[in-house]
Amino acid sequence: MRYFKYAIAFLATSILANETINIEDDFLQSLNQVNQVAAKTKLNRDRTTSLINVLQGKKLQKLGVDNVYEALRYIPGIELSKESTGTKSVIFRGSITKGEVKFMIDGVEINNAYRGSFYYFLDFPIELISRIEVLRGPGSVLHGSGAISGVINIITKSSQDSSTDNNEIFLSGGSYKYGKGGARVNIYKENYKLSVDAYYQENDKEIDSSDQRFNDYSTGLNFKAYDFEFNARIKDSTRGNAYGVFNIKDTNKNNYDNTNQAFYSNLKYSSSVSDNNDLKITLNYNKYSQIIEANAGIYLKSDFEEETYNTNFELVNTSIEGNEFLIGANFKHNNSLKTGLYGHPTESNIVLPNLDRDIYSAYVLNNYLLTNNINISLGLRYDDYSDFGDNFSPDLGLVYRANEDMSFKLKYAKAFRAPSWTELYGLNANPNLKAEVSENIEFGLVYKYESSGRISLNTYHMLIEDYIQSIAGVYSQESELDIHGVELDLSYNPVHNIEFSLVSSYSDAKDKYNHRIDYVANFLTTASLIYTSKIGLVFGSTLRYTNSKDMDNEAIFDQSISYNYKDINIKLIVKNMFNSGIIYYDSAHNETNPIKDAARVALIKASMEF
Repeated sequence: MRYFKYAIAFLATSILANETINIEDDFLQSLNQVNQVAAKTKLNRDRTTSLINVLQGKKLQKLGVDNVYEALRYIPGIELSKESTGTKSVIFRGSITKGEVKFMIDGVEINNAYRGSFYYFLDFPIELISRIEVLRGPGSVLHGSGAISGVINIITKSSQDSSTDNNEIFLSGGSYKYGKGGARVNIYKENYKLSVDAYYQENDKEIDSSDQRFNDYSTGLNFKAYDFEFNARIKDSTRGNAYGVFNIKDTNKNNYDNTNQAFYSNLKYSSSVSDNNDLKITLNYNKYSQIIEANAGIYLKSDFEEETYNTNFELVNTSIEGNEFLIGANFKHNNSLKTGLYGHPTESNIVLPNLDRDIYSAYVLNNYLLTNNINISLGLRYDDYSDFGDNFSPDLGLVYRANEDMSFKLKYAKAFRAPSWTELYGLNANPNLKAEVSENIEFGLVYKYESSGRISLNTYHMLIEDYIQSIAGVYSQESELDIHGVELDLSYNPVHNIEFSLVSSYSDAKDKYNHRIDYVANFLTTASLIYTSKIGLVFGSTLRYTNSKDMDNEAIFDQSISYNYKDINIKLIVKNMFNSGIIYYDSAHNETNPIKDAARVALIKASMEF
């Protein structure tokens, strides 16, 4: 009976299901989603050999989701966690290392060379997101380093082409003095489109005497004219160090914090150069900086900055019947600009100064329709890194369509992660590190029930060799990570005004000595229900359950209620309604000294289109 109250609350919004409101549009769109960025194909997601999820921004808002971090819990196999510094982290298929997930905004890679991290974009607001594409499993054949356990691509509303997309302004406020405001403006003319968005958010959170305040802002631009597209974004976030960088709580909010600033600009040319050839060329510039001021018994400050130049060429050829060839080449250059470490008796560096990295890549992927029911995918990628060596990433897949409603998928692939600059050249570095390489095999089935439901069930085995971890204060590759898992993804629309979703997963991660990886959940389940009444009230309910062998079981219930009046939307959101304690663990924080997060949180949101 322990979780009876959660079940009652979750089912409460469905008892009025005798009404009939047509809310199928978002549901049908998700069933037939065409994925063009995470998997770089125009095939329906169920006809690709990869396992792909597409989360619609409109649906996520109905469920009370506030940002990217919260949205990812609706993907099977993803566990959300936090480090002792308050930094958000994503554990994908039991893999906890930074840089083993590729993260993109509108197709622009965010992961840095410094640590491979992207956490500073996880608080990007849901109000500016059109959809989130997630490729579960290996993706190195198209995306190179870091795509070991998955690829996440955030598609902003500003990047979309619809001339019917309105301007929007949004505001919200809630617990811990949280506040957010932002807007999006579009200008459409015959041959061009200009979109600009911006937001600012902050809170003053303090939990267990730990400094978890933050402020964050971003502004982005997207311009399209003829065959050209230019997009740029700057994002700046500052947050407290929570339980401390060195597990010493920062007592002075004026002296200690973690500031991340990211800027990118991306120019893309795409055109059909002939009946059977589509060309895409992109030029990209990224700049990232991080300043950490921390309490290490003495005042300590690190000041790091890097920049990245990237050029990519892709040609899609369909001249051979039944074949789609994707041929690509990429050049990337990383270099460090600042590497300072201050606070020691003498000035030092957080990593070696004047770092450079050149990456040359070439790849090919062929989607071949063998018969009307069998599709085969064959791919190979080669990457050459100037600072540690090269790597090949093969990718083989098969889709068998038993009928219009059921298909089976089988995939074998290798993926890799290049060692970060921190691992190669940092304070505990090992310059002899080579790439982590994963070997993956997956099998899955997809079943669609007419227009009202879809179920995906898959199993996978992932072996990461030359696994990089810190042992006795030095990075080494003495171990491997062996992960088995099962994932379930269910969507069902029993009547027109109810949409039910369930994602669930099991993973078992062990090292080469058969020891479990500490503080990684075994079972993850998220169930959600959206109910729309005739008078326009929308109820969004989410129940999350986490089970692990070395952590307390956790059940969290979230509820949102929203109402639309013409172009105005008002929402009331309560997260963790039953005030369950949310805690996280790491090597320095166990059951007796956990990392504590907010309990019950309330939000009020308002938005208007114009």
